[in-house]
Amino acid sequence: MRYLCVILLSVFPSVWGQSSPVFRVRQAVVQGPEVRVYFDAAQKDGSLGRVDGTLGGADLTAVSIQSVEKTPLGITVIIDPTIRIPRLVFEEIRSGLLNWVGTLSKNNLFRVWVIGDTTTQEFRFSRNRDQLTDRLQAMKPLGIRPNLYQMVEEALEIRQERSTDIPERQVVVLISDGRDASEPEVSHEGILRSLTIDPIPIFVMGISEGPRLGLTRLAEIAKVSGGVFYATGPNEVARSMSELHTTMKSGWIGTFLCPDCESHGQVARLSLQQLIGGRAHTDGIDIRLWAAHQSRWFAAVVRLFAYLEVFKWWILGLAALFSLVLFVFWLHTKKQRGVVREPDTRSPHTSSDQMVDGLPHLPIPAQVVREVHPIVLTFTVVEGPILGAAAVLGLEAPRTFGRNTPELPFLGADKSISAKHFTLSPSLNGGLVISDEGSTNKTFVNGIPIQQTFHLHPDDVVRVGKTAFRIHF
Repeated sequence: MRYLCVILLSVFPSVWGQSSPVFRVRQAVVQGPEVRVYFDAAQKDGSLGRVDGTLGGADLTAVSIQSVEKTPLGITVIIDPTIRIPRLVFEEIRSGLLNWVGTLSKNNLFRVWVIGDTTTQEFRFSRNRDQLTDRLQAMKPLGIRPNLYQMVEEALEIRQERSTDIPERQVVVLISDGRDASEPEVSHEGILRSLTIDPIPIFVMGISEGPRLGLTRLAEIAKVSGGVFYATGPNEVARSMSELHTTMKSGWIGTFLCPDCESHGQVARLSLQQLIGGRAHTDGIDIRLWAAHQSRWFAAVVRLFAYLEVFKWWILGLAALFSLVLFVFWLHTKKQRGVVREPDTRSPHTSSDQMVDGLPHLPIPAQVVREVHPIVLTFTVVEGPILGAAAVLGLEAPRTFGRNTPELPFLGADKSISAKHFTLSPSLNGGLVISDEGSTNKTFVNGIPIQQTFHLHPDDVVRVGKTAFRIHF
């Protein structure tokens, strides 16, 4: 029998070793379009390189990759108290677990299952250090037949639990010498089949003074589950527990999006690839896409946020560009508001000479000058101290107006108008020319200040001081 065990150990050299592979997928959780993968990977120059993946043939889009140090962790410790080891080794195991509890972070949960203890089913996850310490202090060796695989199967049932109080990242720590007396329906092969779908990493500390068939089987379970097997002699307990604790808390969590993946309850292959230093490392596991219990509207909202997460930098860039365009448009509009537009295209005249009909901007040659006829002007105030005031005045020759003009009393009511502010002059065929007389507040026609003379059209708006009036002729 001893030689048979040695032969079996040589068949599984990789699972018997204590070192974990460079790149390995340990666990994955799928919730709608979001896929979270827990894996081990080596770094080069502080970088993980590029990590891509597929799920059931659909490409995964990487959102973030970060260390699992601050990720909540649920730890289930299964202890076989029937280990045939000295009492001193058992106390070293207890001391190591007490150190784990002493360093338990607030995000992690811990539970201890002692094989053969009738209170096992009543004990749940806890982060209460005092309660956990009492549990470990009360642990003692039992002289019963160990139902090892049955306990492992019960620990794996946590995969079906979807409680928000239980961390999605789970590990099982198994401390045993490999002996098992479970019922026939729970076997080593059954555990392996269960772990091929939705594996939970099982870290095994196999304690024995020599090779044993049961330990070989536990090493295989650790390999298939994504965990690590530690072959531990009686004098190596403290070292193995320290290494196990460090490995259990290390690794990376990659968050990916798969909008095309559907939770239909079927098994799909998740593959992950790391490209680093010109080399590619690939690993994968089979996981079950658990059917979601949300409404279609909720799933649609989750999918929308998934797309937003993927394209968030594009969205932020477009939003910044759109904001810049709006800012430039606002500056342009503000600048335009500061300039009053002139509705017609007439330019100021250079003198008060009479104009040629149809060509208001050109002086009339001396040989075509005709007689100037008197015109009747109607003034209507559209803005000023006396709003709505009106006056009618005949004009036969140029005349200067200001606040002292008795015929236009609305000019006298505005103190900002000069005594001699502007002059109106009749032109050919009933035309009218206005000129400013060097007034303090200037003269405006349709919002444009005039420099010398300006040819008016009927119903043009003239502003002097605070008063604006329309001239009809």
